[in-house]
Amino acid sequence: MPTSPRFREELNAFTLIRSAQMEHMQINCFMKTVILNEVYLATGFASRQTHLLPFEHEEDESHFITSVHSRTLGKWVLMGPDMGTYLTDEKGNLLGVAEIRRRMIRREPLRTVSVDTGRSILTRTWEDLQSIAWGVNYLWFLSEFIFKVDCPQDSMFNQRSRHNRVYFELIPDGYRPELLLNPEITKKGNKIIFINDESLFWQKPAGQ
Repeated sequence: MPTSPRFREELNAFTLIRSAQMEHMQINCFMKTVILNEVYLATGFASRQTHLLPFEHEEDESHFITSVHSRTLGKWVLMGPDMGTYLTDEKGNLLGVAEIRRRMIRREPLRTVSVDTGRSILTRTWEDLQSIAWGVNYLWFLSEFIFKVDCPQDSMFNQRSRHNRVYFELIPDGYRPELLLNPEITKKGNKIIFINDESLFWQKPAGQ
């Protein structure tokens, strides 16, 4: 039986994949985004682990995805390794967190696309039926966790092992404006800088 996910001092793609293979350790959404983010970085893409947070009770539950910058599209797009999906509009255009959130607010069409991992048609059909039976709907799931968005200032290999990390958290206009005045220092010594400028938060990476 797989053991429960646990965090280690060295938390990177190598240690996580090794633990999953050798120790049958469960890999949650946070760990999967660590792996995918480092794969993108290793292949030359600008990428960052992205923490999606609800309106309240974020200490109880949240969700992680990977945001990768597409030079071709000139924007950040969402990749969800936990569900093996990405999102598009009605025309098939890849979307990022900012666009997805706007379209949800405006009730505009969104489509989820599952990554083809070579599974058989029978397996995919069974998994689709399971998803319906369990009430798993990725769009509904995302809508619960896309109120606030948190990303590290620096995206790099083995990032979690570094101490005193700095994060930027994008909050909606009008939400707790006092947060914009002073950074927050977490119990682990990390700094969170709050901003409400969406264009600044999702600006093009340096050199691209």
